[in-house]
Amino acid sequence: MELRTIIPPEKDIRNLELSSLINVTDIQVMMDNFYQIAGIPMAIIDLKGNILVTVGFQEICTRFHRVHPETLRNCLESDLKLTADIPKGEFRLYKCKNGMWDMATPIFIGDHNIGNLFIGQFFFKDESIDYQHFRNQASKYAFDMADYIGTLEKVPHLDKKDIECAKLFFLRLTDSLSQLSYSNFKLAHLVEETKNLTSTLRQDIIERKKTERLLEENKAHLERSQEIAHLGSWELDILNDRLRWSDEVYRIFGLAPGEFDTTYEAFLEAVHPDDRDNVNYAYTNSIKEGLESYEIEHRIIRKKTGEIRYVHEKCEHFSDHAGRIIRSVGMVHDITEYKKAERELKDSKDKLNIALEIGKIGVWEWDLRSDDVFLDARVEKMFGLEPGTVNLTYNDIENLLHAEDVMHFKKTISKALNEDMSFETIFRIRTRENEEKYINAKAFVEKEDAGELVKMTGVCIDITEMKRGVENVLFKLNEELLRSNKALEQFAYVASHDLQEPLRMVSSFTQMLSLKYNDRLDEDARDYIRFAVEGAERMYDMINGLLAFSRIQSRGKEFRIVDMNSVMEQVLRNLSVKINESRAIIKWENLPAVRADEVQMVQLMQNLVSNALKFNKRRPRIRISSESTKPETVFSVSDNGIGIDSQYSERIFKIFQRLVDRNEYEGTGIGLAICKIIVEGHGGTIWVESDPGKGTTFYFTIPGKTEQGVRSPVSE
Repeated sequence: MELRTIIPPEKDIRNLELSSLINVTDIQVMMDNFYQIAGIPMAIIDLKGNILVTVGFQEICTRFHRVHPETLRNCLESDLKLTADIPKGEFRLYKCKNGMWDMATPIFIGDHNIGNLFIGQFFFKDESIDYQHFRNQASKYAFDMADYIGTLEKVPHLDKKDIECAKLFFLRLTDSLSQLSYSNFKLAHLVEETKNLTSTLRQDIIERKKTERLLEENKAHLERSQEIAHLGSWELDILNDRLRWSDEVYRIFGLAPGEFDTTYEAFLEAVHPDDRDNVNYAYTNSIKEGLESYEIEHRIIRKKTGEIRYVHEKCEHFSDHAGRIIRSVGMVHDITEYKKAERELKDSKDKLNIALEIGKIGVWEWDLRSDDVFLDARVEKMFGLEPGTVNLTYNDIENLLHAEDVMHFKKTISKALNEDMSFETIFRIRTRENEEKYINAKAFVEKEDAGELVKMTGVCIDITEMKRGVENVLFKLNEELLRSNKALEQFAYVASHDLQEPLRMVSSFTQMLSLKYNDRLDEDARDYIRFAVEGAERMYDMINGLLAFSRIQSRGKEFRIVDMNSVMEQVLRNLSVKINESRAIIKWENLPAVRADEVQMVQLMQNLVSNALKFNKRRPRIRISSESTKPETVFSVSDNGIGIDSQYSERIFKIFQRLVDRNEYEGTGIGLAICKIIVEGHGGTIWVESDPGKGTTFYFTIPGKTEQGVRSPVSE
């Protein structure tokens, strides 16, 4: 650092130039050596865009991009604007407007960014170059096409692992430069103060000693960065057979730095026996063929512990003026952990494939922009397609579906895309062999940063065998249920017949006894006979109720469209005597038609209306109404009767549950239980709302679509 650049107040350190704070020449030499080993281009550029240090700077930049004014603006924008606000100690990867990759990390002095270190330009090894972009640039800026594309071919293609290693090295380098530059600034500041104070020689020596210690620390930091990255370097003097390892290479081989004199033969001894010939051939053949470089992955064995490690080596040869290779420089990267992770990933993938195979699960992907559908081998096999020979689109998939399932499939896909949501559906396909299969498909939608939907990824599960198995089980259960219902109905009939006969005898003979001996019986005896007859009649009613209850559970006709207006007309005919006796007013309007068992609908409405007539101390007023709401219709039967306490709203639907004295209101306690069975048999629910003393409303639902009824009567 030059003393004339010193500014007394430390807060003005940001006004200094990076070139005044670092030894550009020494760093250039160091980076030249690094580039010979690693082949990674880099540059150090201050905040004004001045290039201070550069290696591997590409001809495409020096001869073209930084010559033309417009492409130069792209370069400066990449150098300056795109490097703004990068946090200390981090790298930012970006592609410049001229089409190549750069990486940048800032150089700080204190808290002030005074420059940036770049890696680039380069392409990734697995990257496909957009040559059309560069041809367009050549045409747009009048570059010589052949010359421009020729320089493009020279841009290096770097491996991602090498980039990661280089990042660690350069982060440590920028940290060292920051510390060194800051120390230099402080030292220069002290020198200037020393001049002004005339007695600063001793202080100057102290500060310089501090700087020397800092330089030693920086050297240690660089060595530590190699250790952290498990990246060592070596150099072989072929003429003198002298091999020099960095400390990290010793550590990779399980040795203490400088533990033994290294030679090429000693190195080969440390290579795994199964890899030794390949390693020796790679090196010797590269020299024999006059190759500039080579790289290889192999195993080594640590002599002290016998531990096997995996390394990646990369070597570059240097020749004398006669073209004879006299020196080899290389890097050794310990990739054991990477290999371990790679094996674990393969094991996981193998296990996943086994699980997918056992579960008959296949993976598919639909590119929403190109409409290409990619199926893995399992889905292709599932769909009866030749693996790897069919390029499909969405329409091709639709053509494989069962005709009855196409519309549902379309709606499912459309909803998933419109609402950006995952989905699950079941559909049928028919293979080329005319085999019908049931497929369970699940998928989610992916979108890019801008929000555009780009891809749908999912799985298909062949559930054909499961479906058939379930159908077989349901068929057997249905057969057993039919047999059970038939047996139950037979039992109910026999039981009711066998019970009714002795009851009729008891009732008949008791009445005959009353008639024949009435004049000989006192009042108590006549009461006893009356109680016996009434008890027999109640028992008779209960048996008939039980028989009706069992028939509701075991019998039922196929559902068809039933006009509830017609049902109410039938109910009024059946209850006409009670209606006339009570002078009841019954109203309904525009009841819909529903899919149901007509006989059971009549019994349901008749039981509810009959209760409304029965449990009433005044002139009954009954209203029946309905409200259609997807996916069901809610019916209500309201009255002005005695009402029900809310604590009994569940109990009343249980068989034989009575809430009032039978001497006041007749009945068996079976009617509402039958209503509950009928409604639930149709897939609906029934409940009650009541205000004691004011009236009761029974609600029930019937699922499914409704149709307009054909009558709109009002009865009084």
